[in-house]
Amino acid sequence: MRILVQGWNPTMQSTFKVKLRMSTLKVNEKSIQNSLVSISKPAIHWTVPGFKVGWRDQNGDWFDEDGPRNGPPQNYWRQQVDEKAYRKDINAIMDSMTSFNITTIQNIERTNRIQKPFLNRKILGTWAPILRNSIVVAFDKNGNVEVPFTIKVQREQGRKLSLKSVYGVFDCHLESGESIAVYSTDGFIQSIKADKENKIAPLDMIGDSLIFLGGITYLSDYLMVQRGPNNGVDLWMRADDSYLGKNNDET
Repeated sequence: MRILVQGWNPTMQSTFKVKLRMSTLKVNEKSIQNSLVSISKPAIHWTVPGFKVGWRDQNGDWFDEDGPRNGPPQNYWRQQVDEKAYRKDINAIMDSMTSFNITTIQNIERTNRIQKPFLNRKILGTWAPILRNSIVVAFDKNGNVEVPFTIKVQREQGRKLSLKSVYGVFDCHLESGESIAVYSTDGFIQSIKADKENKIAPLDMIGDSLIFLGGITYLSDYLMVQRGPNNGVDLWMRADDSYLGKNNDET
């Protein structure tokens, strides 16, 4: 079966039409509520690894994990920046699980600093849907996030790592036209191309909503926001630790 999808390219500010060939089983979120995936909220990504997190109590005294200390820790300014970015994204997740609020999304989108998000390494990894086409599909349960499915985005030719720096070892950014494989826990597998123009690349239909990459209006270690057909909002939460870089146990 083929369906015609009209989408919006937020980078080029134009519409486009694509034909999507459907060959996989269509599943409505409501039909898989009995097999929800439980996801932990992402941990904070400290830009400078290995330093001790510091804090000050109500009396103005400084502490870290070892106890009292004489003043703030080294790189405390960087710690504050990391904490502020983390709180902003986690608050957006929690707010969006309560109800869809376009103001929350717009406030996040205004802070986007990544010019070519579809080529950025941060799209790689596993993602859990919080909003689909502006509809809430996730909820909080005992501190974890319950979602109907997850998707995994990876290079078709295998992981490609950058050179080691003081900040760690991370995936390389993508090249425009590079092949990406997208896997879903609900069964579909699709191959698409990374696109510097951030155009929507259709993946599959679940219920009445399109799953796609591209159309990205905000991307961070913790969140991805997309605008799809008819400008509906998809909000995704990071569901793995790939954003933290390669660890010593990986080959």
